[in-house]
Amino acid sequence: QSGIVQPLRKVCSVGVNVMQQVVRIVKGDNLPQLSVVLTEDTSGDPFDLTGATVTLYFRAVNSTTIPFSRTAVIPAGTAALGQAYFIFTTADFEVAPGNYEGEIEANWPATALRQTAYEPIKFRIREDFA
Repeated sequence: QSGIVQPLRKVCSVGVNVMQQVVRIVKGDNLPQLSVVLTEDTSGDPFDLTGATVTLYFRAVNSTTIPFSRTAVIPAGTAALGQAYFIFTTADFEVAPGNYEGEIEANWPATALRQTAYEPIKFRIREDFA
């Protein structure tokens, strides 16, 4: 993986830049998922995730405590396209309402290489009405 010198940029699989959005979650929802395409920051080319483990670390803005992390699912045949998605549980978002952020990190265990996406993903959590 000689190309692991560029910072990563996270992009929604639907083509909307995740960095420009806030992922909004209502406490108690049980189907939240986040789909991402990791690309090289300078070229925009997909970041080859073959052999990688991709993890999202979640925390409150201005905090150092990470209440949970999620390992991404990389569907068969999509690693070279930089595609991954995170499946969250209801318990993941049993946190105080407010602003949170997620950091995505890719690790290649066979080569001990690691790359972290520079910009965090923004999350906003609110209480359920009923």
